[in-house]
Amino acid sequence: MSTVLRGPVAGPVAAAGAHSGLHDAAGVSAAERLCALRRQVFGVSFAPGAERVSVVVYALTTAHGDPADALAEAQGFAFSRRWQVRGCFHDVTGDTEPRTRPGWARVRRALLEQRAHGVLMPTRTHLSTCDRLYRVELCWCRDHRVFLALVHPETAL
Repeated sequence: MSTVLRGPVAGPVAAAGAHSGLHDAAGVSAAERLCALRRQVFGVSFAPGAERVSVVVYALTTAHGDPADALAEAQGFAFSRRWQVRGCFHDVTGDTEPRTRPGWARVRRALLEQRAHGVLMPTRTHLSTCDRLYRVELCWCRDHRVFLALVHPETAL
């Protein structure tokens, strides 16, 4: 896997509030701040000049849920951008803390083993509806120079 890395993230990123609907003093919503952070992580982790983007796909469902549609949507998005899908992972646990999920642990392991440049999911709610927990995972991606991509951006929810 050929990747061109950039330097460390420059400047502070505003902390996201507990609810995406809240706005800061400048009128910027938490969803907009999280979207900006995710785009910043992408820019730091993967330079546009690299040969081929590879991803693992992730989906979260509730008990008795079927992740097939969510995984297919993300795979279609990857294929439309000519990204190589290196694996699909899911959890059937509902909205729990991401670090406690076995499927998310497999995603992290795949990224740490450099099997992919990043992870792709349909929406941020597949990772967490809690802004704080979502931001923690974005920062983990930044710190490990991998990216998190979404089919539908945070501001679309």
